[in-house]
Amino acid sequence: MIDRISQPFYLPAIFFGFAFLTSPYHRYLPESFGSILELGPYWALTLIGFLAAIFNRGKIFLTTAVVLCGYTLLDASGSEDLSEIQRSTFAFIVTLLIPINLGIISLYRERGVLTTSGGIRLSILVTQAAAVFYLLQNNINIPSWYEGLVLVPPNLWPTFLPQEQWPFYVSVIALTVSLSTSLIAPTPIKNSVFGATLGYCLLIWLQVAHHIDAAFVIAIVLLLANGLLRDYYNMAYRDELTGLPQRRALNEQMLALGRHYTLAMLDVDHFKKFNDAHGHDIGDQVLQMVASQIKKVTGGGKAFRYGGEEFTVVFSGKDIDEAEFHLEKVRAAIENYEMVIRQQERSEDTDNTSKSHRKKGSFRRADQKVSVTISIGVASRQSRNESPDDVLKFADEALYKAKGGGRNRVSLETARS
Repeated sequence: MIDRISQPFYLPAIFFGFAFLTSPYHRYLPESFGSILELGPYWALTLIGFLAAIFNRGKIFLTTAVVLCGYTLLDASGSEDLSEIQRSTFAFIVTLLIPINLGIISLYRERGVLTTSGGIRLSILVTQAAAVFYLLQNNINIPSWYEGLVLVPPNLWPTFLPQEQWPFYVSVIALTVSLSTSLIAPTPIKNSVFGATLGYCLLIWLQVAHHIDAAFVIAIVLLLANGLLRDYYNMAYRDELTGLPQRRALNEQMLALGRHYTLAMLDVDHFKKFNDAHGHDIGDQVLQMVASQIKKVTGGGKAFRYGGEEFTVVFSGKDIDEAEFHLEKVRAAIENYEMVIRQQERSEDTDNTSKSHRKKGSFRRADQKVSVTISIGVASRQSRNESPDDVLKFADEALYKAKGGGRNRVSLETARS
């Protein structure tokens, strides 16, 4: 399994490594392939930007727009028709402005495209483009203000870091920011934005041939597309509260089951009473805790959230006795898990000494430990005429037997009526 640290790296390493290693063999491709490398990146970036707008994913949309702008200028900078001012301005945008924007986009929270926040963020990029266009039209050398700029006094600047290379340092900082956001709270969108930032930085660092640039941009598009598709998959198949696959994913999993399998239905005991006593926020925390324990089920079991306080575990290739052993460990782990509820109550102290140490309207914290139990019903496929839906109904019947027998237990459905 790919761990959290390696998530942002493995796909960029594969895509960019493949693009770089295959570049010497591009000359063996048919001549018609040259037009794909020429226009393909533009069409691909435009398509992924359109899909990001359709899926209302602002980070992908803005990243695509920025990379498209950077690649366009990088491609155009080789033209002999450019003036020195235009070349200098293009270099400023490509090596400084684009990495800075990619780093800032990495820090954005997802706010969509067709929203007020999305519109404001897009307007910032449009404003930058309009300002650059205006200055170019008036033949103003944009980089002239920074070429001789001293960021740090010479006596304080490290001698092993040439100060004239500070655009390189800016791109390193942008890449570090993007990587940090992926490592702290990895999501498909954040990982794909980091991959795009890494790919763009490699382009400006390596200054490789044009056909390799195009291959790198196509790799960036694949990373962004992967982020979009995985994010959409999570929306459709993952439960937002618990992080477990939800009912739709369970249905697909059951379609792929073979002849030998066991299904379990799990339910939090007295959950409605618990919600009434402690509130829905605490109830959500309980569901998250229970889900985290069920997710750890051993024996090859795969956990799903069935709905409400019910969960399902699928054991492919396991009989009912084997599944019972692993489910019993889950039941015991949840029974022995104590949650600390931190409640806040408005202070009613009237003592002047207490008031001197407590601001007006402050709260006192009172901690309370609570625990819950679960009931489990288990059933396995016993005849070729039984479908996964049938076995799931038998597991549900076993669950009701577990509840009727006192709860906090595992009940096996062995007989078929």
